[in-house]
Amino acid sequence: MLNELSSISIEELANTCINTIKSNIISLRKLNILILGKSGVGKSTLINSVFREELADTGIGRPVTPKIREIKKEGFPLTIYDTKGLELGKEAQDEVKEEVAELIKKGLYSADVNKCIHCIWYCINTMSNRVEPEEIEWIKSLSNSSDINKVPIIVILTNSVLKSTAEEMKKVIVEENLPIKSVVSVLAQDYIEDEKVFKSNGLDTLINVMAQVLPDELQNTLQNVQKASLKHKRKLADKAVRAAAASAVAAGVTPIPFADSMVLIPIQITMMASITAVYGIGVDSNQDNLYPGIILTSMMKYVDNAVFDVVKSTIDGKFEAKLQVFGIKENGVGTTNFEFTKDKIGEENIKRLEQIKQDIKDGKIQVKSTL
Repeated sequence: MLNELSSISIEELANTCINTIKSNIISLRKLNILILGKSGVGKSTLINSVFREELADTGIGRPVTPKIREIKKEGFPLTIYDTKGLELGKEAQDEVKEEVAELIKKGLYSADVNKCIHCIWYCINTMSNRVEPEEIEWIKSLSNSSDINKVPIIVILTNSVLKSTAEEMKKVIVEENLPIKSVVSVLAQDYIEDEKVFKSNGLDTLINVMAQVLPDELQNTLQNVQKASLKHKRKLADKAVRAAAASAVAAGVTPIPFADSMVLIPIQITMMASITAVYGIGVDSNQDNLYPGIILTSMMKYVDNAVFDVVKSTIDGKFEAKLQVFGIKENGVGTTNFEFTKDKIGEENIKRLEQIKQDIKDGKIQVKSTL
């Protein structure tokens, strides 16, 4: 197996794989979610518990209207539109409603899926122990606009420590026959009271509802940005594996990574790129423990080594103010130690990878600069 692989340009193979992964991630549609609810209902905690990036840190967000701010991160296919607290006076609430309607209308009329609002989360704090009449009216008012009622609404009962309270509030909402897709009770983080621990729950249910209401073109994006449900990521990853298997069968071979047949390589690259996009495997830090046994490895940036070398060269009086590149040869980048996946990758492949690293350090394999 490895003899035949050696006849392939490792550099070309690596670049093709990287470019395919980048292309898959760049091509993801942007998911846009509008979040409504009173101040203190736990919107920030919910956002940070559902999605891979810490989006809801204090101070993050660009105002797009006087009452709505846009929360996003460069290179991350998700935008959160957060409204000011709905406990404001009637005049201020009316302004929020007008701005929400205009935001949705603008997206719909653009005919660009990346600019549309795809889902509305209306958050109610379960710890309030009741659903306020004005909250019911707020949700009802959302359906009065012919534009807003085209967007699926999910009511989220946040801070659902006591399931009995959440169920009672859910019953009240359901009996109102509101224009919503679902009511989901969520405890975004573990909650401790009098030494009793209430485990977080409901996030996977929220992802399941999201998967049901979002169009097909946003399914890959949803699984890329969310971290709350491994089950749903596996489901989409399995789909990519089955597609690769079908292609391999059509070619008369079996889709085993780095098998002998050259026919398999583009199939495997496509499969790996699809799986990478689903799991949202990032770089810079060890993310293996996010999904143990699922993420094969993480690409590490050893900033500590770079800092050490720069400081040492300064102390030795050898520092030069110029562009410095820290690659594999300089121990600036590398992989994790496959803590959870050694058995899946196999000792032979790990040894081969280490040999490739050593060949790069020794100059036997030349890596083209992308600078």
